[in-house]
Amino acid sequence: MDNIEWIENNISSTKIIKFPYPHRIYTKFFPDKMYDTILNHDLQIVIDEKKDWRYIAHSRRYQCDIYETSTFFNKLSKDFQDFVKWVYNYRSWCNYNIDYLKHLSKLRGYTKKDFKQMFLDKEHGGKLQIYIDSEDYTIVPHTDSSHKITTTLVPLVQDNSLENNGTSLFSPIKDVDEIFKNASPEMYAKRNQSSSWIDEPYFKCNEDDNIIFSDDGYKVHKTTKFLPNTAFEFLVHNNSFHGTYPCKLNGQQRITMMWTTGFKSCNKFCAHIKSIK
Repeated sequence: MDNIEWIENNISSTKIIKFPYPHRIYTKFFPDKMYDTILNHDLQIVIDEKKDWRYIAHSRRYQCDIYETSTFFNKLSKDFQDFVKWVYNYRSWCNYNIDYLKHLSKLRGYTKKDFKQMFLDKEHGGKLQIYIDSEDYTIVPHTDSSHKITTTLVPLVQDNSLENNGTSLFSPIKDVDEIFKNASPEMYAKRNQSSSWIDEPYFKCNEDDNIIFSDDGYKVHKTTKFLPNTAFEFLVHNNSFHGTYPCKLNGQQRITMMWTTGFKSCNKFCAHIKSIK
């Protein structure tokens, strides 16, 4: 079994946890040898390519996008190159996740037929990024961008010293499902300038196209551990609130690989919603 087959089997065999929203927790995301290579070889290559990094001012973190066309791609290990190619051509991943994605039918009105058509559509795809966070980095509860379908966060860390700096899962005190239960197609597709899920008084939107619960508060359900070769994956929808408490890093950096799947643009998402309703 090669590494990609191992990852696909790992994804399909890992239990979906339904509360507070559909997600998976992986105790091991990559094969051990592959993770060690990413951590000790590929990560340093990416970090050294300073011109490919950009500073995200509003979230106070550094971000690097990884593509087959990246200037440093040929320097990466073959294992990581294969993973990057797989991420950007992820139909096989979708086949393993039909049952997972069915959870979206309650919120976006998708059917299994819709899913199969979506994943043959070239307007869908994956994306791979690495983020570097410093001391006291934090982000408030948010849902992630509405054109995403899933987000997977993989800590890139040598040991357990940063384990208390993981991602927390939240839910708003007000029942969001009741707000969306009778939503019309126009309501699903409605957008403001930031392309947020919905322009409702219960929500506000930041410049990342995330919904942030505004005035009524939220409760935390659990915080994932920031441990080597673990991962937190979740289904993005109007209830997928997650965030990070201020990080205590003791002079270290918090480095995360983020793999997302979904629509390549919010406009395509809106058009698709209208077409299937």
